[in-house]
Amino acid sequence: MAENKKLKTISKLIQSVIKKATTPVSRFFKSISKAFDRNDCMTLLGTTLFLYEGLVVFFEYCGWSSDLTSRLSWAAVVFLLIFAVILVINLKKNKKTIKAKNGINIVIKEGNLFNIEDKEKNYAIVIPVDTRFNTDLSIIGEETVHAQFIREYKKNNNNNIKSLDKQIEKDLGSKNGIYDESIPKVKGKQTSYPHGEVAKIVDEKAEKVFFLLAFGELKKDKDYDVYCSPEEYCTTFFGLLRRGGSYTDIRRLYMPVMGTGRTRGLHEDRTIMIELMISLIKAFNDKNPIEINIIVHENDAKEIIFPHFR
Repeated sequence: MAENKKLKTISKLIQSVIKKATTPVSRFFKSISKAFDRNDCMTLLGTTLFLYEGLVVFFEYCGWSSDLTSRLSWAAVVFLLIFAVILVINLKKNKKTIKAKNGINIVIKEGNLFNIEDKEKNYAIVIPVDTRFNTDLSIIGEETVHAQFIREYKKNNNNNIKSLDKQIEKDLGSKNGIYDESIPKVKGKQTSYPHGEVAKIVDEKAEKVFFLLAFGELKKDKDYDVYCSPEEYCTTFFGLLRRGGSYTDIRRLYMPVMGTGRTRGLHEDRTIMIELMISLIKAFNDKNPIEINIIVHENDAKEIIFPHFR
């Protein structure tokens, strides 16, 4: 009963975060960030300085009043300050660190989930998958993190997908799996697992550890989309944090922005979903906190204002 009450409370939080519109200031900086990347800022700053120096020399050569030169100086200062603010925003754009009161460090940064640079090996990469842990690419969305993981695993293991299936079966064992007789009507595996269940996979060839996370239910439509309700999202996220903290050899998790893309039932705005992930992490209580790294793909990073997150 207490767990259900907590889920309902978190569900309301999820819905409020999803509905919440970004503030005018946030929208302002977001529009600036989209208009100018860091290279544009450097170009604008350099051009402004060059024009300012040129005009000052020209005014002195013509013998024009120092008052006009002074006004030009103030105008240049204002423009330089504006460009400096834009530049600072963009230079800090690729990383944001938050220290939650529950002891969990939250890091939001730009990067590639499959190219993590971490000298220590005590981490795991989280891969959201469907609740049946399918490995057949024909029923997995081609552009999903799930499909990318399958392709990477096959590439590293001589196309041997059976070794992955064996690891999944061994790690899941008899964990709350439900055999559904209706599933044979749909391609793929027949046993479904609860949202938030995790299969720990070790890719020895790549020297990486992965957490395959039962995230959403696979539906038979033209795209085989994954569906996840706000309540299921909450259950999934807490299940991941609880399971992640249970491993003494895993101290950091790297995960994508979960709930966007091909997932149905949530929100497509990555900023809103990151806010939601941060809220759930802060609401989680555990005696063995770990570091959570939310990785924003480089193709999506321009949509994110990293200093916005608190």
